[in-house]
Amino acid sequence: MYQILKNHPHLQAFFPETVQVTTPEDIIGHLERLDKIIIKPEFGAGGTGIYLLSKKPKTGLWFP
Repeated sequence: MYQILKNHPHLQAFFPETVQVTTPEDIIGHLERLDKIIIKPEFGAGGTGIYLLSKKPKTGLWFP
């Protein structure tokens, strides 16, 4: 279902960029470009292991 919705021309803009990262440096690189990133397991885990990382001015990262 995800692939069908993601490839629909009217819905593509609502899906975030998805990349596979392998190092902490990869994560930092994405945070340099974006204010927030979502980190989740490579394989489905039923909604567990999903984290939101946000850049915070002058203090670094915020990890709820």
